[in-house]
Amino acid sequence: MNDVLQLIGRDQALFEADLARHESLLSELVANGRFLVIGGAGSIGQAVAREIFKRRPRALHVVDISENNLVELVRDIRSTLGYIEGDFRTFAIDCGSVEFGALLRWAGGYDYVLNLSALKHVRSEKDPFTLMRMVDVNILNTIATLAAAAHPPLPRPLPRGGGGEVSPPLPSPPPQGGRGQEVAAGRGQGGARKYFCVSTDKAANPANMMGASKRIMEMFLMRASLELPISTARFANVAFSDGSLLHGFNQRFAKRQPFSAPNDVRRYFVTPQESGELCLLSCLLGENRDIFFPKLSEKLHLITFAEIARRYLRAQGYEPYECASEAEARDCVAERLARKQWPCYFFASDTTGEKDFEEFYTEREVLDMDRFASIGVIKNEPDFEPAKLELFLERIAALKARGIWERDELVELFHTMIPEFGHKEMGKFLDDKM
Repeated sequence: MNDVLQLIGRDQALFEADLARHESLLSELVANGRFLVIGGAGSIGQAVAREIFKRRPRALHVVDISENNLVELVRDIRSTLGYIEGDFRTFAIDCGSVEFGALLRWAGGYDYVLNLSALKHVRSEKDPFTLMRMVDVNILNTIATLAAAAHPPLPRPLPRGGGGEVSPPLPSPPPQGGRGQEVAAGRGQGGARKYFCVSTDKAANPANMMGASKRIMEMFLMRASLELPISTARFANVAFSDGSLLHGFNQRFAKRQPFSAPNDVRRYFVTPQESGELCLLSCLLGENRDIFFPKLSEKLHLITFAEIARRYLRAQGYEPYECASEAEARDCVAERLARKQWPCYFFASDTTGEKDFEEFYTEREVLDMDRFASIGVIKNEPDFEPAKLELFLERIAALKARGIWERDELVELFHTMIPEFGHKEMGKFLDDKM
């Protein structure tokens, strides 16, 4: 973690004081809880799973569509944290599938459901098909998993075979523990205590479709909060997370390829571990409808991607060699590497969806800046427009039923949902860059 902190220009972790102050309660809640982590094989999901695992939960089940990343999660945990008495399992299934419903029936519900699944890239808005999948993952799957967390599917009778024999039963589910007390407290049988879903800083005054999709997701969360306590978190870029530009630096270095990065885009960064800590703090300590975010302080400051690239290369023993074009950077790799120089192409950002600056909240939102040392909290009332939410679902269903749709139709619908949506159409996307 220290190496990552140095690369992003920090020498202190963000949440040490808050974790130390609340560790006893966090550990108690985890030790007595049963957790389902959806999208748990991504960078943030793995960080959250590690934070839960090391506090020894009664049960930790992790769901993700990436079989390979789930394998790495298990290997990483076994190689560092070892084993626990609680039930730890991973499932390579889609949270929108029949198999997911079967898993919930088998497990009998969870105390805490954390949804970390997301299409997180600004580049995902480049075509109407990927953009619709963003709607599915970031909005519709959230609605569906929220409903499942509040009311897990009831067990179904086992089908009978052709000979009239009952099919073999499923494996024994993990121990429930304390479930009777939870029902007595007013929860439905199998219903979760809390639903957490990760948001993004880009949901505050969104300038791209990814951020806007998360803002719409937050609207649906407000509606769901009337039935099930929810909380979320907005935070900065996660340094070296899968698919990020910084993760791309690792790939380019391993493949001996030139670096390419904007020199005018300044962003806040958190480490993967900090992302997991913030999500867990929000899930376990957040009140209904709270949105957690890291406070801006001397610990957290803006830095350009180009500056991180320079620090990265110097830490590896190379001096950045700045080129005037992509072509020059590609053509001079062998020559410059032989001189311990690394070709780089740094440029001014000119692609769709890039926000000029980052913010975690808007002037219209109510803040609690006193509860935590390094975390601010957005306090929300259950404000939402039912007719607008239903309109969104109806239009999405109609586009899908039609079988083909235009990107502009989805952009227009997002503007209907968020009239102040500051979408920046530049005619060029990140996939048009090296």
